[in-house]
Parts: sequence; C-alpha cells; structure tokens
Amino acid sequence: MSLTSTSVLVSSPSPAWWQLLGGTLAAERIKLRRTAALRLVVGFAAAPVLIIFAVFYFRGATLLTPGQSPWVPYLHNAWRTEVTLLLPLFAVLLTSLVVQVEHRAGTWKHLLAQPVPRRTLFVGKLLTVLGLSLLAQTLHAALLLLTGWLLTVLRPELGFQHYATPLAPLAAAVLRIYAGTVGIVAVQYVVSLAWRSFVVPIALGLVGTVLALTVLRIAHADLLPYGAPLLTWHSFEADGPALRVPTALARHEWLSLIWLLLVLLAGPAWVRRRLG
Repeated sequence: MSLTSTSVLVSSPSPAWWQLLGGTLAAERIKLRRTAALRLVVGFAAAPVLIIFAVFYFRGATLLTPGQSPWVPYLHNAWRTEVTLLLPLFAVLLTSLVVQVEHRAGTWKHLLAQPVPRRTLFVGKLLTVLGLSLLAQTLHAALLLLTGWLLTVLRPELGFQHYATPLAPLAAAVLRIYAGTVGIVAVQYVVSLAWRSFVVPIALGLVGTVLALTVLRIAHADLLPYGAPLLTWHSFEADGPALRVPTALARHEWLSLIWLLLVLLAGPAWVRRRLG
C-alpha cells in the first residue's frame, strides 16, 4: 500500500453517531413488522374516537349547550377519554413492545458488537417509539375530524355543519398532548431496555400512572411524567362557545421534555452497564 493511500485512510474520519441514524431507523422499521406495535397504534387512535362517536350518535343532543359549537364537547370529551388512562398505558405498552423485539430474540449482544455507536442504536430505537406515538396522536386527530364530519350527515340535528371545524385548537392540542407524553416514553424506554422481563416495565408504568392520577392535585405532582397528558387536558377551556387551547407549553410539558433530555444524555451509559 502506498504512502498516499495510507494517509487517505488515516485521515478519513469515522461517521458521527447521528450520521448513522438513517440506517438504524430503516432497520427499526423492518423490525416493526414482527410486532403488534402498529396494530396498537391504530387501535389506540380509533378506540376513543369510536366511543365518543357512539355517544354522540345516540345521545348527542343531551350533551350540547345552546349557542355552543358541538365540536367543543365532542373534542373535549374525546380527549378526556384518551388522556385519563388510555394514553399513559398506550405509551407503556408501545415502548415495551418495540424494545422486546431484541429481548425476545436475544440479539442485544449481536447489535452491540456491530460497528455502530451505541448511542446511535439507543437514539434510533427511542426515535422509533416517539415517531409511533406521534403517528397515533395524528391518526387520532384525523379520525376525530372524519367522524365529526360524518355526524353532519348522520345526525344533522346536532349542528356540526353550522360551525367551522376547529383545526387550530385541534393541532395545538395534538402537539401539547404529545409533548406531555414524551416523558412517559423516555422513562419507560430506559426501564424496558434495562430489564429483559416484559413484566417489570409494564408494572412500573401501571404504578406510575395510578400514582400520578392519585396525587394529581398535590403540589409538584407534575414532576411525575405519567400525569402530564391529563394535566394538559385540564388546561383546555371548553365552557364557552368555542374550544380554546393555549398554544404555549405548560410547566408539566416542559418537565416532560426535560425527562426526555435526561434520558438522551444519561440513558446510553446506564443501559450500557445493564446490557453489558
């Protein structure tokens, strides 16, 4: 080998960990075919919508206030059904399902032996879970719109067709609820990676959710990420003629993002010690 070619090889820098994320994310998409994660996303997005659609189809007139847009109770009650218990449990189950692919197949040692930085593997799988969570929230919002428009045909007496579709509040609600969810995903992700058992992260998620709901009105309860989606719902104003969703992030949503940041910074080192 010539001196020139040797110097070229030496001077060629290795790709940074974030430059390899594309390949890692592509591999994660392929792995999703072996899991129930995508079915869980669709089921979670559709279940609260089907419940609120059935309620309004059969008893919608009893839920409406004169002079108020029917979109207000429709969206507000749908979000309450979603965030009270379904959303935290969805985040717990989704994270566990995605991580369990490697645990069940016993492929962690093989993955860690690959010439890919461990931070790339860590962040790639975390981004996959966060992406699926955002997909579920977006699909849920789209189904709410579709079913609301369907009620204009099936139940025109409810008056959906007489009011503008609240697209701006809907988009703000999706982003804020999602921001409140990332802390749950982050915590559950580290726990799911560190413990091979499917039971441990599920149990922790259930305990965290119940605890957050129990102490929701206590000072500093927002430090627990599991109650953040419900705290976000409480900030929505549905008493007037139109739905009002503040666009600025609340304290508990910022704390949720801080949980995610902490996991990104400290998670890889801690999980490395657990996985070897």
